Amino acid sequence: MGYVYGLLNQTDREIDCYLKALQKEPKNRNTLFNLGLAYLQQRRFAKAQEAFQKITQNLPEDHEAWFHLGLTLEKQDRWDESSRAYQKAVTIKPSYGEAWLNLGGVYATIKRPDLEIETYKKCLESNPNYQPAWNNLAIVLKSIGKFSEYEATKKMIEESIR
Repeated sequence: MGYVYGLLNQTDREIDCYLKALQKEPKNRNTLFNLGLAYLQQRRFAKAQEAFQKITQNLPEDHEAWFHLGLTLEKQDRWDESSRAYQKAVTIKPSYGEAWLNLGGVYATIKRPDLEIETYKKCLESNPNYQPAWNNLAIVLKSIGKFSEYEATKKMIEESIR
């Protein structure tokens, strides 16, 4: 029922349904996940964090929970914790492009282009056709003046599009 309320943009009712369901099954992954998403939608990041942390405690190999935990921590400007959660997500699922991008974004925010470059390169090792990683890599290389690497990356992007 909570899901239906979510579709109707009745997030408060959606959350109430999930909380009631969790009284019966406090470790239910899907209910906790949907609760976390509902809290994210309401920008209640600390509550969303709690929901995703419960999942990662119960199911430590759940890459989606780690990704969303990273997202909630990032929204709270908790960069170190956020980067660790994203790193856990990509350790579990190396081809998880969106998690790699978010991790690179954290490094961009804290002004660590060296780690940002390394992150995009690691993403491309497991997902060589992931265009957003190529684009972000080219942008950061150009922004720090690594023009020869930038040109080589740009050429690889152009070749991958053909």
